[in-house]
Amino acid sequence: MAKDLLRQVVSRYLARETPTVQVLHSIKTLAVEMSYAMAEGDWKHLGELLDRHWQLNQVLDPHTANAPVNAILDRARPWIYGAKLAGAGGGGFLMLLARDPEAAVRLRAELAQVAPGQGGAVSYRIAEEGLRIHTSGKRD
Repeated sequence: MAKDLLRQVVSRYLARETPTVQVLHSIKTLAVEMSYAMAEGDWKHLGELLDRHWQLNQVLDPHTANAPVNAILDRARPWIYGAKLAGAGGGGFLMLLARDPEAAVRLRAELAQVAPGQGGAVSYRIAEEGLRIHTSGKRD
C-alpha cells in the first residue's frame, strides 16, 4: 500500500498538480517550524503543528483517516496537544503528544478502554542531543 500511495503522490507532484505541490511545500515548512518548537520546548505549538501535518496528509490521501482512527483521536483530545499518523499506506502508528506526564497516564488508560488487547502505547521521548558517535582505539 505504501508503494502505491508514494507512486500516486510522486506522479501528482511530477505532473505539477498545484494542490499536491502546495501541500508538499507546506509539509517541508512545517518540519522547520517543528524543529524550532522543539528547540524552544513549546510543546503546545508542536502539537498544533502535528495536527496541521495530519490535516495536510489527509489532503494528499483522503483515505488516510477512517472512523476508528477518528474515534481514537476524539477520545484522546482532552489529554493531548496534537497527533498524527506516522508511516504510510496502512502501516505505521498513531503519534500522540500528551500535554504532561499526568495526561499521558490518563491517555494510556483511555486508550486501553478503546481497544483492549489491540496493541498498546509505546512511550517515547525527544532526544535533547543529536546523534553522537564515539570511537575508541585506532582506525586501520
